[in-house]
Amino acid sequence: MSVLLPELFSHCLNDLSLSPKVPLLEEAPKAWLKHLRPLGHELELFRSATEALLRRVSKQRLSNELNAFLQSWLPESSPENLSKNNRLLLGETGAGWQLMGSAAAWLNDPIWSALLHLPGLRSHWQAQVRATHLEHLQQLLPPAWMLHATPLPPGSVIAGLGITGWERLASTGGDFQVHDATGAITKLSAGEDVSVWEEKLRQAMQSNRPVLTRAAVAPKTWLLADYATEHDQILLSHAWKSDAEATSQLC
Repeated sequence: MSVLLPELFSHCLNDLSLSPKVPLLEEAPKAWLKHLRPLGHELELFRSATEALLRRVSKQRLSNELNAFLQSWLPESSPENLSKNNRLLLGETGAGWQLMGSAAAWLNDPIWSALLHLPGLRSHWQAQVRATHLEHLQQLLPPAWMLHATPLPPGSVIAGLGITGWERLASTGGDFQVHDATGAITKLSAGEDVSVWEEKLRQAMQSNRPVLTRAAVAPKTWLLADYATEHDQILLSHAWKSDAEATSQLC
């Protein structure tokens, strides 16, 4: 994930021994708490569900077609327990609140967002995560797409984009990024010619595990939240707020 982080938070997102040089958020609006309070628990449910998915794939308990597809996309290691890396960064954009960064490295890998939004895995996530929690996770973890070169069946469209193939991506009019397994990022700008998009996509599909995301939109408001584990529950501990003024690049 590549995002613009506020300077107040960029130095301490990945170092839990540091705190931002702003006061703690003493009383957050109820609308913010609606997202913050359950998020630690929901992400732990998601982590547990990813472990279950890895087990199902390793034991070939999905359909042959889906199992074969996922073999080349799933990360080799299981996500680490959130309680060991319990700092999250959220941003309020035009699409609502979204998770913009985390001290837990696996949450910064867009492959997990792509898997969370993959229509073929909908029944798996529904069986593992309660509907209200799943809906909230799919709202906070922005959509991502696995760049697979296999053409879609006639009449099909790519979920969330409404296009019949990657060659039509430029027609959406948005800005995108392609992330590969090494962390390299390819930017696709709406101002570029279609031929440039086609060449960039062609090269990206030859990389290791390319994942497409929409280009990050600078949030109006940022929240940095710490979570603590109490009696086997992951609870909101404290949070800090920053407005989208000074930012620094973090990739």
